Amino acid sequence: MSFPTIHISCPCSDTPSIARHGSSGSHLAKDHSDLNADDPAEVDDDGQSNFNPYSRRANFSLYPLNRLLFCEDCNQIRCPRCILDEIVSYFCPNCLFEVPNTTVKSEGNRCTRNCYSCPVCLAVLSVTALGDEGTAPYILLCNHCLWSSSDIGIELDKPTSITAQLAEKLKPSASSTGVSTPTGGKIYTVPDTLITPAISGLATSSSSYYPSRTLPPLPEGAELSPGEFFTRLQEFYKLLKSEASDNEDRHPNSSRLMDMLSTTGTSHLRPYNQRMSEKPKPGWAEYGHNQSVNPDDDLNAITAISSSGFSGTTSLRQRLTQPHCPSLLSELVPLAALLRTKRSKRCRTCRHILYKPESKVGSIRCRIRLVAMNYIPTLNITRFDPSAFNYHNLIPLATHQFLLTVTNPLYDPISVHLATPRHTPGKYPSNITIYCPEFEVGANTDVWDEALASASGNPSSGGHRAKPRDKKSAVPGQIWDRGRNWTSVIIEIVPPALPEGVDDKDKIVKVPVFVRSEFDTEVDRDVGEIGKGVKERREYAFWSSIDVGRIGKKDQDGPQRPQSLGGASVGGLGERERRSEGRDRRESERMKRSSVR
Repeated sequence: MSFPTIHISCPCSDTPSIARHGSSGSHLAKDHSDLNADDPAEVDDDGQSNFNPYSRRANFSLYPLNRLLFCEDCNQIRCPRCILDEIVSYFCPNCLFEVPNTTVKSEGNRCTRNCYSCPVCLAVLSVTALGDEGTAPYILLCNHCLWSSSDIGIELDKPTSITAQLAEKLKPSASSTGVSTPTGGKIYTVPDTLITPAISGLATSSSSYYPSRTLPPLPEGAELSPGEFFTRLQEFYKLLKSEASDNEDRHPNSSRLMDMLSTTGTSHLRPYNQRMSEKPKPGWAEYGHNQSVNPDDDLNAITAISSSGFSGTTSLRQRLTQPHCPSLLSELVPLAALLRTKRSKRCRTCRHILYKPESKVGSIRCRIRLVAMNYIPTLNITRFDPSAFNYHNLIPLATHQFLLTVTNPLYDPISVHLATPRHTPGKYPSNITIYCPEFEVGANTDVWDEALASASGNPSSGGHRAKPRDKKSAVPGQIWDRGRNWTSVIIEIVPPALPEGVDDKDKIVKVPVFVRSEFDTEVDRDVGEIGKGVKERREYAFWSSIDVGRIGKKDQDGPQRPQSLGGASVGGLGERERRSEGRDRRESERMKRSSVR
């Protein structure tokens, strides 16, 4: 784990606190006592609600700033848990072909063109010619693991219309339960609708799917493969569904609703077993359900797995990606490429669009993109001492100073208010002190404004860089450094001494900091409306958790003991400050010599 890190807390995890003092007969206070003890919003001595980054529920609300969105209507941070995803478009990642929504609903979520994936490593399969000068036959070859369709005895006659050719090659025959492979095994084929939706769309259509009201009976002594049995079972359920929905103008639940509302209808009051016994039982024998189980099939499968060995069996991921869950690598078949989606994100509270990409497949632009880093201040913490420091070995009971830098992303200056408890929550609290909790941060103006302001020497401009601090300014209540749109303040941390056998999570110093920013901005009004240019006061507030480092042992060899704030001011302010003081000293001596002359 790297240190230091900063996470932002999303307010969606805040739940109403359950009253701890319930009535004597109330069972809610007893049942939820453990939940209140682990509430991430604790109450300090002053009655203020503080965020507890050590609680178990806080792990679900802390996110990095780059993963958060912002809702302008709610003026709140939105995390992946409090947003809704909406599919904008479907496309194939291989051929970048955009698939309509109607095609996805009818044919499935796989590519309907000639895009196939390797069944072993899921890489893209390419069509390769085996004949001289690029002539037939053709195979599907994986350039990553060198798997080819010839391993399962499939060769293509032409490099196009791969879906139709695979449907013909993998079509089960009436005399065999599978396709024989060169190794002697058999591939228990599945219906076309499971191999790829494209095969289903080419082989069948809605007009010829139900030729009659009854399925053709099975011939005597006919045996069904698992694929054929699944196909007939699927047709059986679709036939029942079509018979139940003959009257399309009638609502599907209207008969049940009228039966419940009528005074004579009492069928809903009868026992469930009685109603189920009155329903006509369909003839399962007509659909191959009464076929006997052959024990030799299991013995043959066990023998094939034993002869192939561990290297010839499929993994769990390979079995789940295949529709018929094969046990041997020789039974794997090519898979049509899965479609990808472009999604838009909405606020779960107000349904406001937070993120919406372009619908075009080849475009990476976004129509709407409301990220949180463009609205709330960005926090960054570094070590006050510029020398090397081990964040994984904080010396207990020693004063550690850090520079907390607040950056303003807005085009208006903001007023920042920082708040933190005197002691961090948890079993072993640390002492926290912010030297300047209230300060101003300049607007995020153009960089040229800062350069022109520094060149003209106008100190009144808000874009100039502050001079390095001397020993008189390094006191509580004043900022440490300031730039165009950022300000640095000093935060002081004193970690406690830990006993032996402490958990690793309790050794990490987590500082909860409440950040509140206020600024004046112009109200968005229509063109020509009265009162244009009126400003309003806005406020953004959020909790953040700063993971400073890990507490080490007091007697362990580590870095030099950190200096206090006064020692840093007396001993020096770093290499940059020493150079500035040397230049000022030489300039003053030169002025004195010139005046004497």
